[in-house]
Order: sequence, then C-alpha cells, then structure tokens
Amino acid sequence: MSTPHTPQVLSNDPDDFVQSGLYPGGTGIIEDIAYALWDYNGKQPPDSVCAVKVIFKPTDGSNEGKDVEIFWSVGPSSEFAPSQDGGFVFGVGNATGMRNSSNWYHIGVALRDNCGMEKGKLNGPAGIKGLLGSQLTLVRKDQPTRDGMDTPPQAQGQGQGGRQNKATFLVPTAAIFTWDKPGTAKPRAKPTAAAKPGSANHLAIRITNPFGRFDWVDGLNAKWGKVSLYRSHGFGGLDRGMTISAHTGTVRIR
Repeated sequence: MSTPHTPQVLSNDPDDFVQSGLYPGGTGIIEDIAYALWDYNGKQPPDSVCAVKVIFKPTDGSNEGKDVEIFWSVGPSSEFAPSQDGGFVFGVGNATGMRNSSNWYHIGVALRDNCGMEKGKLNGPAGIKGLLGSQLTLVRKDQPTRDGMDTPPQAQGQGQGGRQNKATFLVPTAAIFTWDKPGTAKPRAKPTAAAKPGSANHLAIRITNPFGRFDWVDGLNAKWGKVSLYRSHGFGGLDRGMTISAHTGTVRIR
C-alpha cells in the first residue's frame, strides 16, 4: 500500500512552473529501439499491443537531457509478435503485413519523406535496430485519422500523460542516420511536416562541418583531403546565399 503524500502549496511564480509529462519534441539520439509488447501505459490489457519502443536521449537540452521513452504502435499482439532480438516482427494468424493505418507506418513514411531514408534500410540483418545511434529531430503532431482502428484511451503513449480529446504523437522531421558517412548529411530538408499553417513558424538551420558529428574536443586532428584540421567545435556556418521557396501548383513564393 502506497503512503499518501502530504499536500503542499505550490508556487505561483511562472519561473517555478515545471514541464508537463508530455515530451514536446526535440533533437537527440536513439539509444535503444526494438519491437515490444505494450499496454498503453496501463490503459489496455497487459501485452495486448505490439509497438516500437524507443529510448530517446535528447542532446539539445529538451526534457533536461533525460531519456524519453517513446512508443509507436504497430497493432494488436494477437496479430503481431516481436522477434527475440526486437529487430523484426512476426505475423500471427492471418497477418501478412503490418498495417498502413498504424502509427509505426506514419513514422516510416516520415523517415522516408522527411529524412531521406532509402528503401530497404530497415530490412537488413539488424532490422529496425539499424537505427541505433541515429540522430532524430522529433516534433509532436496530431495523430492521423486511423480508419478501422480504435482510438486509444490516452494520447499515443509518447512520454507520460496525454490528452484524451486530442491524441498526438512524435514524428521525425530530420535525421542523421548511423549509416551516413561523416559529412554526407543531405543538404535538403522538408519542413512541411513540422510547419503549422496559419501560424508563425520558426525555421532553424545548422550546418555541420565536413568532418560530421563530433564532440567538443581539442587537440585531435581530422584529415580533410591533404589538410589536417582540429575537430573541435564541429560546426560550420552559412557561407553562401540562401533561398527559401514555397510552391503550390503553379504559384511560387521566393
């Protein structure tokens, strides 16, 4: 039996307010990813749902740098079962493929369309575990309408908490995959998925240096052709003109 907590007076000062349990999104590293059984954080029967479970380590200061546990649903465990290592999922009974109405489907589409993931990357020997160590930028979006699927009693299980009247989930809008060679991050990005039509949108751009992702180290050299340069502070800057354009049919805004 749990011991009841003594109520305490909370501060009315905005500076003392704390972040709610629903992780709003940010940039970080996939520390672990696997298919697993889930229960919508106790809102469904135990192990009734097959989902992709992610341990996400923020690197941008979001969530105070603490790990975030994320679930992207695949479907009922009566139809889908995780493999022993969690890299793949088995069809149970008559299931011949994962559903294109699941949250995991929408994540896969976002990894392809927003982040440039090539076809077949998650069908290698490691399965979805090939994403381990990848850097993702996640934003919270309204959950898509899912025909033929029941709406969960809480938001789509991302972090703790959620609103019953407006389910949301975390969607990747940019990525640097573990299989990308240093300095080969794609120069194009589609901010459409993260944009909020009719609202003010803030576009932030960071260009990494030719050596790729490195810590803030001093004293170590990296080769760039025949030149040896310090790896410290592995960030570059905007050194050419930039053009941002929006296209709708034959209308172009530059």
